[in-house]
Amino acid sequence: MFEDCGSFVETEQSDRHKVSKGTFDTYLIKLIHINLAIYVKNLNSTAEEIFTANSDYMIAEQCRVREDNIIHEKVMNEKLEALANENASLTNENESLTNENASLTNENNLLAEEIIRFKKLLAERGIKE
Repeated sequence: MFEDCGSFVETEQSDRHKVSKGTFDTYLIKLIHINLAIYVKNLNSTAEEIFTANSDYMIAEQCRVREDNIIHEKVMNEKLEALANENASLTNENESLTNENASLTNENNLLAEEIIRFKKLLAERGIKE
């Protein structure tokens, strides 16, 4: 780290190290920069982890909502099919009852005509009802 400080003038010398003027300040500044870089990297890493966790949660929530919608759609389709079957059955029953009603109306009309005919016969023979 002190290699970058070659332009400083040497002012002191101890038994073990040569110390240049301004070297300690430069060292502290570089140390602060390194610590700041580590802090920012950790902060970015933490932010990325939070973003990833939130993204995972949102994806899981979207999957859950999709599953709920699929189940809801399936249930609604089953109910719709059951109602369509019931409607077809009731339509058939209605048609059958309509045919039976028409048949009974015909029979009723025939019987009414027969009653009129019998009344005429009775009247012709002079028999009162």
